[in-house]
Amino acid sequence: MPASMLIFAPSFAGTALGIGVAVIVGMRRSGPAWRWMVLLGIAVAWWCAGQTFWILADTPDAALRVNQVQYVGVQFAPLLWLLVALAQTGRRRWLRPSRVAPLLVVPLITLALAFSYRLDQPNWLWSGFHVDAGSLVPRATYGPWFKVFVIHNYALFLAGCVLLGSHYVQSPHYRLQFWVTSVIPALLLGMNVSFVTGYWPSPLDPTPLGFAVGFALLGWALLRHRLLDLRPLGRSIAFDSLGQGVLIVDAQQRIVDLNDAASRLLRRGVATLLGRPLASVLPGLDPDAVSGGQTELALAAHGQVGLRLQVGVAPIRAERGGAAPGLVLTLHDVTRERAAQQALLDLQRRLEDANRELERVAHTDMLTGLANRRLLLARLEMEFSRARRHGTPLALLLIDLDRFKQVNDTRGHLVGDAVLRTTGAALRELTRPEDIPARYGGEELALLLTDTGADGARTAALRVWQQLRAIEHEDPAAGSTFRVSCCIGVALLDLTDSHANDLIARADAALYAAKAGGRDCVMLSLEGVLEREPPPVIEVAVA
Repeated sequence: MPASMLIFAPSFAGTALGIGVAVIVGMRRSGPAWRWMVLLGIAVAWWCAGQTFWILADTPDAALRVNQVQYVGVQFAPLLWLLVALAQTGRRRWLRPSRVAPLLVVPLITLALAFSYRLDQPNWLWSGFHVDAGSLVPRATYGPWFKVFVIHNYALFLAGCVLLGSHYVQSPHYRLQFWVTSVIPALLLGMNVSFVTGYWPSPLDPTPLGFAVGFALLGWALLRHRLLDLRPLGRSIAFDSLGQGVLIVDAQQRIVDLNDAASRLLRRGVATLLGRPLASVLPGLDPDAVSGGQTELALAAHGQVGLRLQVGVAPIRAERGGAAPGLVLTLHDVTRERAAQQALLDLQRRLEDANRELERVAHTDMLTGLANRRLLLARLEMEFSRARRHGTPLALLLIDLDRFKQVNDTRGHLVGDAVLRTTGAALRELTRPEDIPARYGGEELALLLTDTGADGARTAALRVWQQLRAIEHEDPAAGSTFRVSCCIGVALLDLTDSHANDLIARADAALYAAKAGGRDCVMLSLEGVLEREPPPVIEVAVA
């Protein structure tokens, strides 16, 4: 890989992995921190993408514009990391707007300074931008506010690492979570610190590289170990933070407890649901019939038309035997899944229709609507093999419109096209469902007759000849009609034929003989001779 491309690899990887993690988490929507994790992935991708354009900047003005846009991700990524940590560790009260708002002061001031900066008017954030000759990347010089926002961002990021580390280090079962969410991010933070302080040996910012490594591990942990789902929380936090709704009902099937997820699914407050009969909340559910299993409900009451819930029912076991004192019901919203399944089925049907249409177009002559040459040859090969295998007859007709070039030359190609369309339609009406009418090429048509011997082929050829030559074609420009005769070459399957091309060759030879013999006739290749219809019969040995 060229060195010029290597400098872009970390930022490209960081951008792709940031988006990938956001997509994975957004699709799963599991855990209390999934929304903040999605935003964090977007912010990191934004940061890394900005770094790509920063490297490409070749003027101070370009470097400034890129840095202004990039700082949106730079400012909010550390804050979002802290919010992920707060949500993941169950500190929901700290996520209230009144407590998050003070943390936005420094980022907002920084963004205001960034977007108000002018190259000729240094401010507290930046004092200048320059591009050194021969340098791979531009450089920025910083003002006093830069230290403020850097320290602020580092503090937010470290706070998130400490929260997650202290949360997961309590249990040996969460060592993976401990390393992925605290130790590794802290080490990567050190890379950024060394760059900002000037100790990093390269002029390239290693932060995108750190993000690429960190988010690669994060994505692996999400896919392989469901990182955000594994949380050593207390009973109340675990119960309230479950992604699934949970209802606890007593022996009289009254609701005695529920979590926040159930309240959100049922769109009723916890207080209004406690003590209510289960039948009034989930009408149509028979817990006794579902006990130990699960069923699906469509809620139509209370404005819940279209909401589909997957309900699992499990009895609460008594400590010393006896009847179950109650039931645990799990509620899972499958509305989107069912809609997605239906959409997938609809899409599958549309794809099948599209495939059929593509197949039809691929095997249909667009002018005449007949089978094209490709389909004719494919069917001929198949029918030839079948006829040879079972000893059944097979006939091929090649049809040529007499002096068709004169029609195009004297009446125009539009009239010629109309002649071909009309002729094709007539040929299609004259054939059986099992026969294959096709456009062989130019003004040549073909008709493959299955299970047809000499007499049937002769009769079919004469009928086609009579009908085609009797058609009155219109010439709008001349205000008149005209007829176009045709000649037909007929060949029958012979036991000596080794390939379908042998049948084509004899039909073509018969057609050539018909043209040479005055056109407007049918020439049949029968047992080594050519027979002309209508009489008189002219027999010519096949070469």
